Amino acid sequence: AALKMQRDVRDRRWEAFTLEKLGDLYASQSELSKALASYEQALQLRKTLGDRWGEASVLNSIGTAQAKLNNADKAFEFHKQALVLYEAIGDKRGEARAIYGTARAERDRGNLDDARKQIELALAKVEAARSDVSSQNLRTTYLATVENYYEFYIDLLMRFHKARPSEGFDGLALGLSERARARSLLDRLAESHVEIQQGVDPSLLEKQRL
Repeated sequence: AALKMQRDVRDRRWEAFTLEKLGDLYASQSELSKALASYEQALQLRKTLGDRWGEASVLNSIGTAQAKLNNADKAFEFHKQALVLYEAIGDKRGEARAIYGTARAERDRGNLDDARKQIELALAKVEAARSDVSSQNLRTTYLATVENYYEFYIDLLMRFHKARPSEGFDGLALGLSERARARSLLDRLAESHVEIQQGVDPSLLEKQRL
């Protein structure tokens, strides 16, 4: 009986995983109603299994799908629910993903100041998660997965610049872009075991430390 129960649990975990990935596939093809139906089924299974990480992952995916449907309020709420679970289990990468989602939702709701606060918090979580990874290769890989966070923030700063051109937001956007490029370059040099302290512009090294 115990073995059968274990098999049943594994089957339900696999079913939940498959449903979530099916939702991702539908979402990538812009079949959002089908995506949401798959996500909802996956979510119920995750809850039944007590899988908080899986539940958070699905909630975040639902939030992203709602954003694509221009339901910014719903997107915000689902991302916030995901954040609560990610915080409870101490998953910094998950926290960053959820907060990035709330930042996008706030932008779509026209709350640019709140969106800026959220994306800055998301990037702080990214740096915290990155510092927890011991492998340079994995740190570089992780940074590549969150390049869209920096792109979003740069776009947001340029929106501020368009609305308030005298307040220097264009300079902030340029500085952020240079900082992101510097970080990526230095990570790749370190990954290649190149001595990065020699022959590199000191300003790049300083940006990498910031």
